[in-house]
Amino acid sequence: MMSHVSVSEQSLPIVQKIIDMSGGSSNEPPDGTVDIQASRARLDKLAVLAPIKESVRVKSIDMNGVSGESILPLNCDESRIVLFLHGGAYLFGSLNSHRELAAVIAEKANAQSIIPDYRLAPEHPFPAALEDVYTAYKWLLQQDIQPRQVILSGDSAGGGLVLALLLTLLEEKQPLPAAVVLLSPWTKTEATTEELIERYKGPDITKNDLWFKAMLYADGHDFSDRMISPINGDFAGAPPVLIQVGGNERLLEDSTELYDRLAAQGVNVTLEIWDELFHVFQVFSSILPEGLQAVERIGKFMNKQFNLLRMN
Repeated sequence: MMSHVSVSEQSLPIVQKIIDMSGGSSNEPPDGTVDIQASRARLDKLAVLAPIKESVRVKSIDMNGVSGESILPLNCDESRIVLFLHGGAYLFGSLNSHRELAAVIAEKANAQSIIPDYRLAPEHPFPAALEDVYTAYKWLLQQDIQPRQVILSGDSAGGGLVLALLLTLLEEKQPLPAAVVLLSPWTKTEATTEELIERYKGPDITKNDLWFKAMLYADGHDFSDRMISPINGDFAGAPPVLIQVGGNERLLEDSTELYDRLAAQGVNVTLEIWDELFHVFQVFSSILPEGLQAVERIGKFMNKQFNLLRMN
């Protein structure tokens, strides 16, 4: 099922303010450079707009050599796990930048979130990130956690990484999670700069330099590799999938094309297009009403999947 969600007139000034604070997005061709350290710092700085609740417990964990955090909202059901993979074009993002988003999703799902601090390119290009999140998933199952107790979720490149992990599990015939939730997933790294510019619709926080970022991550591997551009994978047999994407972002087509392909492969998939909104708007659920509505929908979906599998 595909649906559109409208944004209220009252929220539009908030939307523009967030875009302005993030540096906005132009339709000018990129210059072929990526300031990695500045971008990492900027993404972490945006996290101060959404501080984590004092009632949320945060514990450092080691998952067979992959560090990370367990995020535990007050009175959550610790037997429910959201394995959350942060975004950031495989180059940026951290526990700091995505801790609050993982926490609010966990709260709405009455679960705990586990965030792996996977290795980033260009220091650690493909397949390092995929190896780390695969290790984290296998570690979970070694903790007496059943696959039906785990939901995979991720935003942007983290969404693409979720899909690559799911493909790996399917191809290796490993136990599958209960469901998958994707926020503005980056599914088609093979898109050229010209294609990305052509997609531009309006104010967004996604930059034009995605092709160059993909080049740093792929490190010479073919962009069309299904583990780098998971849009090219076969997901037949996958668990239910929920996709949320902004209606005014450069990666909208990554979600609509993924929806079509998953549906054609027989996957139970739902796509929500939030009109007028930008890339991973859910990060700002504390100040943007539609962001809160979106994470509440995510929580409802996750609760349904957890409960269905528990009854079975």
